[in-house]
Amino acid sequence: MNKKESKTFCINDSEKLDNFFSTFYLKLIFNWRTIIGKNNINKMRPLLLKNSHLVIAVPNSMVKTYVASLKYQIPQKISQIYFDSPIKTVSFVVVSRLFPRKLKGKPKKQPTKIILNPKKVEQLKQTFLKQGFDEELAEKFAEIGAIFELKNN
Repeated sequence: MNKKESKTFCINDSEKLDNFFSTFYLKLIFNWRTIIGKNNINKMRPLLLKNSHLVIAVPNSMVKTYVASLKYQIPQKISQIYFDSPIKTVSFVVVSRLFPRKLKGKPKKQPTKIILNPKKVEQLKQTFLKQGFDEELAEKFAEIGAIFELKNN
C-alpha cells in the first residue's frame, strides 16, 4: 500500500475530519450540562471546535476571569465522558449577545389595599351632597377625600 492509499483512510482527510468534529461537537452540546455542571450552565457555552481546540463563549470579562481556572479541567472532564475526545485545549471568549440579560432594578410595587372608614366616607359624602353634587359623584369625592386624610395622617 502506498502513501496515497493510506491517506484516504486517515483522520487527516478533511471531509472525514469535519464530519468527526461536527459529530463530536453535537455530542458536546447535548451533554454540556454534565460536562460543566449545573452551576456553570448559564455562564459558558461551547462556541467552536476546531482541530483539537474548543472555544467557549462567556457573557463578560468577569466571568472569563472566573472560569479561566477551569481551562485544564474541562478537557479532562470531556475525556472522562468521551474516550474519543479530540479536545486538548480550551479558551474563553466574551460573546455577550449569546446570553440573555437579566434585568436588574427595583421590584414592582404591589398595589396597597386601602381600607377606608365607612363612617368618615359617609360624613364626607354628606358634605358634598350639601354642596350640590349628585349622589354618585359625592360618594367618589368622599372616597378620594378619605384616602387623602389617611395618607396625610
